[in-house]
Amino acid sequence: MKVGTQEVDIVMSNWQMSPVDGMILLRWARRHKESPDRFIPFIMITGFSEPKRVQEARDMGVTEFLAKPFTIQAIGNKLISIIERQRQFVHTRSYFGPDRRRRQADIDFEDRRVLTDKSPGVEIVRG
Repeated sequence: MKVGTQEVDIVMSNWQMSPVDGMILLRWARRHKESPDRFIPFIMITGFSEPKRVQEARDMGVTEFLAKPFTIQAIGNKLISIIERQRQFVHTRSYFGPDRRRRQADIDFEDRRVLTDKSPGVEIVRG
């Protein structure tokens, strides 16, 4: 992604900032036709880490969520996660972003849902 004349590899944005808050920036990055890189890793930073907020950011397509106060170790872990465990990107009618599932659960029955390009209404666009 290029911002001005500078190449950008990751976005780290505070949820609450002015004049454009982090959620507006995330929505633009993921959904706007003029976004230079809809796949850019996006870390949302906030002092409010209630489950409702985490889910809202996840549903908007955030890559990682970082709650304040945080440590250098926490930032490092998020960056390592983004680099080493890249997730597929999914495009449906209501969502564009990284696959929201963090791990494969062991399920002992044949009706296991598997995300593929052949899943109805789902397009894997990267990964």
